[in-house]
Amino acid sequence: MTAAPRSSVDVRDAADSPESPKIPNSPKTPKSPLASFLSVERLAFDVGQTPILRDVSFGVERGARVALVGLNGVGKTTALRCVGRLLESWRGEIRLDGVSVRRFSRRDLAKKIAFVRQISGSFSSFTARQLVELSRLPYLRPLEPLSETDRAAVDEALARTGAERFAARTLDSLSGGERQKVLIAAAFAQEPELLLLDEPTTFLDYRSQAEISASISAWAADKNGTVLETTHDLNRAALDADRAVAFAQGTVAFDGPASELTSPSTLAAVFGVSFPTVPHPTTAVPMLVPAAAPAAVSAAVSAARSTSDQSR
Repeated sequence: MTAAPRSSVDVRDAADSPESPKIPNSPKTPKSPLASFLSVERLAFDVGQTPILRDVSFGVERGARVALVGLNGVGKTTALRCVGRLLESWRGEIRLDGVSVRRFSRRDLAKKIAFVRQISGSFSSFTARQLVELSRLPYLRPLEPLSETDRAAVDEALARTGAERFAARTLDSLSGGERQKVLIAAAFAQEPELLLLDEPTTFLDYRSQAEISASISAWAADKNGTVLETTHDLNRAALDADRAVAFAQGTVAFDGPASELTSPSTLAAVFGVSFPTVPHPTTAVPMLVPAAAPAAVSAAVSAARSTSDQSR
């Protein structure tokens, strides 16, 4: 969606969060961002007297898909909002193609960057198509109707996400997965160079997750578009992203190939605990699997089931 005016930081991301693990030795030294399409240099952001981001630096090459990961509250969404200028009171520097994002007007920035928020709140009675059409506003003069070029961009975006099937339905009649496809279609129709996605597949069923992730990758490949997204799904990040940047204690703890994100050393450094992994059957990339329940918990569950069975 279009770049928005200043907004308050999401308290779920920036406050009342557990302390991040101490990281004596980062598994990767962050890359220099200076030669990148998107460069973030020494980014810092505070909420009141609480520092959320401290000296964050990373770069994203044009055409790359990069995942921001880390514990709740380490500043992933905050960093994304700083890049899109939904937050303004940050310190440091953020550049697109060498130009500070602060130098762009809102209209010009909306032609460069599209931002898709997490699904939340109520939805209006706009139809899916009407919402996607609104994303063409940065290209229109006041009261100017959509041109054939605008309508073609909307049609392509709806088709790319599979949302053309319900384009005439109102947003409040759609499922979560359908709404997310519409929101991402709106971002595609905006024709940005950089797509910012805040947990784009959270709360969705597995099929919707796979379809949305595939449409994002296809858009990036076809348009040479750049994607920066936050996610808690480390398996999808390891498979879909080109690179991963992991935050801990408000700074960068890992910056490297996404396929290395799920290695035991990286997981322990970023999250402070170890996870069981198995190799992916096709790519051999380590995939996280649920840890087995401790013996005491398993015994209690078995006893409860036995009691329940006897009472029937």
